[in-house]
Amino acid sequence: MTADASVEEVLRHLRGKGVTQGWDVVCALSAHKVNELFQRQFVQDLVSGDHLPPISGTVPIIDDYAVEFADVVLGHPLIAFDPARDPQAARLTIPVVSGIARTVLTAGGAAKVVSTQWITGAQGYTITGTVPLGKVKGEVEHQTHVSLRIGDGKDFFADLGVPGAAGTLLGAYFLRLLADPGAGYGRYALGTLDYTPNATDLTPAGDFELATQRDQADPADPGRLLLFVPTAYNPKGGTQTSLPLADVVPTGMDTTLLVSGRVLFGGILRDLVAGVVGAGNVGADGDASDAWSLTVTGGSISVPVRYTSEYGTVQAGWCGKRQDVYVTLKDIAFRSSGGALTGTWSHDWQQAWSVEADLPALPTICDEGQVTMTVELDTTYRPGVDPVTAEITFTSSGGVGVSFPAPDGSFFTKIDPFQDEQARQLTCDLIAKEIVYQLSGLFGFTVPHIGAFAVTNLLFPGRQTARLLSAHVPGDLVAFGTLDAPGFAVSPPLSAVTTAETVRLAADRPVTWSVPRGGGRIGADGVYTPPAGLSRPKVVVVTATARDPITAEGDDADGEVVRDAAGKGFATARRAYAAVVVTPAQVTVAPIISVFEARDQARAFTARLPGSAEKATWSISPAVGTVDDTGHYTPPAKLDRPVAVTLTARIGKESGSARIVVFPAAPVAVQVTPYAPAPLGPGAARSFTAALGGDPVRAEWSVLPEVGRIDQDGRYTAPDTVPAPCAVLVVARDPRTPALGGTAVVLLTPDGDDTGAVIRPAPAQLPNRRSDDLS
Repeated sequence: MTADASVEEVLRHLRGKGVTQGWDVVCALSAHKVNELFQRQFVQDLVSGDHLPPISGTVPIIDDYAVEFADVVLGHPLIAFDPARDPQAARLTIPVVSGIARTVLTAGGAAKVVSTQWITGAQGYTITGTVPLGKVKGEVEHQTHVSLRIGDGKDFFADLGVPGAAGTLLGAYFLRLLADPGAGYGRYALGTLDYTPNATDLTPAGDFELATQRDQADPADPGRLLLFVPTAYNPKGGTQTSLPLADVVPTGMDTTLLVSGRVLFGGILRDLVAGVVGAGNVGADGDASDAWSLTVTGGSISVPVRYTSEYGTVQAGWCGKRQDVYVTLKDIAFRSSGGALTGTWSHDWQQAWSVEADLPALPTICDEGQVTMTVELDTTYRPGVDPVTAEITFTSSGGVGVSFPAPDGSFFTKIDPFQDEQARQLTCDLIAKEIVYQLSGLFGFTVPHIGAFAVTNLLFPGRQTARLLSAHVPGDLVAFGTLDAPGFAVSPPLSAVTTAETVRLAADRPVTWSVPRGGGRIGADGVYTPPAGLSRPKVVVVTATARDPITAEGDDADGEVVRDAAGKGFATARRAYAAVVVTPAQVTVAPIISVFEARDQARAFTARLPGSAEKATWSISPAVGTVDDTGHYTPPAKLDRPVAVTLTARIGKESGSARIVVFPAAPVAVQVTPYAPAPLGPGAARSFTAALGGDPVRAEWSVLPEVGRIDQDGRYTAPDTVPAPCAVLVVARDPRTPALGGTAVVLLTPDGDDTGAVIRPAPAQLPNRRSDDLS
């Protein structure tokens, strides 16, 4: 079967088979569509400002070195599934929204900052890794709260611009956070199911499993994400997490829901039929690979028949010996056929009939006979689905019929009022009619509605992204549908540009575009232009507003009520969002500041220019120490006094720089407090103190390079203008022993805000809908 199979082709391959591997429900979803929806959800979290709790902590690296985190804010994980590249695993990307990562050396009781990296989300700093899908468990608490356990990851790497092997060690640190139940990071909350279950709803009854699958014979197949869900019918789950068919999602659809024949025939239908004929008289047959069926194996129905007709008293049984009609309920079968659920049955029996007549002045006469009657059940229950409620219903056609040949009779008297064959036919018709009536009441049941909302919306609960459009019973119960974000969609939901580029956004309906103040501009055609003077990376949230006309003035509207362009009527305003990562079209060097001593080993710096794969050309000024063509800086072997060095990286026509401060080789002795204060904005001030061996020191203060000023009381004041984020080193020396000193790193920011990584729209304000507002 090809990856672009039609609905008919998929049904043909599912005909007569059970493919759910013993699971009650399997939901197959287009992997690329799931990733897109997770992106949209991620953007929505950006809009709301929702993020994980800040992290502050220390990770030992080697010897006396450690990496410290200061208020590192992580965004919600972005989960992606790539069956082609990463089978049976989910790629987990946790964006670092803001914070500071610094390398700290602690020696002799004093700590100094060796290097500092200032993090904003738009710099692309992330914590990435994979989580084996065999260890990802989906949980449904109290039948409503859905989450994924993602703590059992591997190969995590923290890309925070920290040099050396620290990225791997930091990745391990964050992985421990994920695995720690008390930390609250290892559970990815998907949302809350908003529905009212009924007795036959397919509600998850335990952990559901995830897997990916693609058609290996088709390189273009993007693959699917599979959810294997146990329900109350079989809470122990199935045998394996793969499907025997490479692709069960037809062309034009995004999702396929498979409900096992065990649930339909051995659960829902068996309970229904058992309530009619008794539980001991019903058997369900099937296994993990065959289609299931249901058979009535025993039981009977007794039908009393006695009528007064124009010919006399009609009854079942012989003359003078009335008997009820006794029909054995056996070999009644319910199975899948032609994409529907069918009920079939054929049963023969010999039925005695008689009719008595009392004629004036004549003795009672009776005519009787025996006829072969055949009852047949031929009912089709064709499934359909409500796209809003995801409720699967069955519409029945056909029913029960009784047939027989022309009846024959014997005559007890020479006076025979029944020589008319119509009388005998009528007699048997009346018996057959009563049997049909009784059996139709018995088997004219309605297959219960099956609620599939919970299992079709497990990954996006509460938002109802899944819309089931058709249902079939080729073997298992199958429903096909689409996945769509609620409301309307903006594409692409996530994009990245530099300040020298533009990006075109599109919506699936007419919209009005807008960006927050300071976030650039966007035209009516959806072309977004970033702000030209951006000094550091930002994430800009773009808003698309669609207005739907209201039929009558004053109608209740779901959303903001606004006047139209002519000042007449009202419309509802609905919004969708896209996030654009905007990076200044300049080279960013990390770390932003580093402290060396003479004779220190070389350390690596990194340089990035958005959109360029070209290698950087490195230089230093003044020429104190050396830098090689890979960005490794080596301080001089000997130095007489502290020196501030500017390290410059040039890529193409753009350049960027970082600070390096080199000291003569000397032990860390003076402790400066705080050694890493919160960032300062233009003109802001911060006081520092110094101590030696725990005793206060009246230190000699200075800054390197000479950006801002510090008085001899240790109070540092930032310059009135900070054109771009930068850093300075506050230096304290013990005047009694000038060789002993200590340092602190001060980060300077143009706007005094190190957490403003996201430029988001203001919350929507709905007008007060009083009668005078609608006039």
